[in-house]
Amino acid sequence: MGKFRNRSIALAAATGLAATAMSLGATAAQGAPDQASAPSKSSNAMRTMTLNLYLGGSLSPALQAAADPDATIVDFLEAASEVYDTAQATNFPQRAKWIAKTIKAHNPDVIALNELTNWVVSKEPDGVNLPQYNYRKILQKALKKQGMNYKTASLVNNADIGFNRVFGIPYINPDISECGLDPNLLLSPCQVRLQDADALLYNTKSSGLRYRSGSEKVGTF
Repeated sequence: MGKFRNRSIALAAATGLAATAMSLGATAAQGAPDQASAPSKSSNAMRTMTLNLYLGGSLSPALQAAADPDATIVDFLEAASEVYDTAQATNFPQRAKWIAKTIKAHNPDVIALNELTNWVVSKEPDGVNLPQYNYRKILQKALKKQGMNYKTASLVNNADIGFNRVFGIPYINPDISECGLDPNLLLSPCQVRLQDADALLYNTKSSGLRYRSGSEKVGTF
């Protein structure tokens, strides 16, 4: 029963990654503003900015492994682990500092955020503490250091890649002894899940800007 359940975890993760790739598109801008309006002299003009924060790694290796009829579940799990490794290497906390400086330079009233990623780590007792990255919290902290304060007007949760709230994607890293793979159960003590969202933030310091919340997804300025 255990082996079947854990194979199901890996297969569910592959399905989730495929669905996420379709929603994110083939390419993603790495934290660069897609559209930004420079500060306007008119006090009546709303300044807006759209940012794709980039989830931190390409999903292609995992998708290719999932689509390859000759690939094994282990091949997929290794490829999926590579996505998380790349996300660590692209270092969103550092990128967030530069993004915050860009936002300060344009001083938008409203910011639309895409690929607002949350890398969540869950582990069993004998696992290891892996880094977690909540992009929204990291970015808001960076903005505050720049003297800016943006609140969330709307948050739409998209993908949540993992088997369920308890099990994430088994993470394999040969350089970390605690993150090995049991070849019989296909389960690692280390697990990572990928959550994707879009959000709308508003500048609390914008003069004359008022936000009226209708629901989690609807509001007016």
